Amino acid sequence: MSIIGLLFFGLCLSSAQALLVPQHNCDNHFRYATEDSGRTYMGIFTAPKSNNHNFKWQAIFEVQGYRSLFVSALLTYPNNEEAADYLLKGEPAQAYVRFVDVTTELPKLYSLILNGNELCFNAGYPFPKTRATVFVSSLMPYPNKDDSVLDLLSGQQNRVYVYFVNIKNELPKLTLLNLNQMTLCNNTGCE
Repeated sequence: MSIIGLLFFGLCLSSAQALLVPQHNCDNHFRYATEDSGRTYMGIFTAPKSNNHNFKWQAIFEVQGYRSLFVSALLTYPNNEEAADYLLKGEPAQAYVRFVDVTTELPKLYSLILNGNELCFNAGYPFPKTRATVFVSSLMPYPNKDDSVLDLLSGQQNRVYVYFVNIKNELPKLTLLNLNQMTLCNNTGCE
C-alpha cells in the first residue's frame, strides 16, 4: 500500500473515533444524551417519583487532567413549562446539564444528590483531575383544587463550581463563561 493510501486510511479512522462514555452506575436517575443532531452532549437527571414538589439538585462531575469549565448550569428539563406539565401528570421531575468543549470523553458523574439524599456515587478519577459541582433549586407547581397551577417554578437558582485538584504551578485561565447562551466572561474579563 502506498504512503498516500496509508495516510488516507489513517484520516478515515481518526474521523470515525467515537466519544468515550464513562460508566456511571446510576441508570435509574441519570443518562447521557445528545441534542442538535448529535452536536451537543448533555446529561439528564430523573428524580424518583414523589409528592414532593421542591427539588434541590446537586451533581458532581469529573474529567481527567486539568480543564476549564466543562459543564453548564443545571436546569429544569426539558424546560420549565413542559416540566410543570409532566409533574402534574404524575411524571418524575427532571433536570439537565450540557457538556462544554467535550472532545474525547464525556465528564464522569461522580455524585448525584437530590434534596440531601445521595442517589448515586461513583469512584473518582486518579490525580490529576478536575471536578465541577452544579446546583439548582426549584419549586415545581402545586395543583389547586380546580387543577390550576398555584406556583410555577418560582425561585429557581443555578450555581456552577469548578475545582482544580492537585495544581502544580498556577490555576488555568478562565477563557470563556456562558450562561443560557449569554457570554458572561471571555479573554477580556467578566461583566
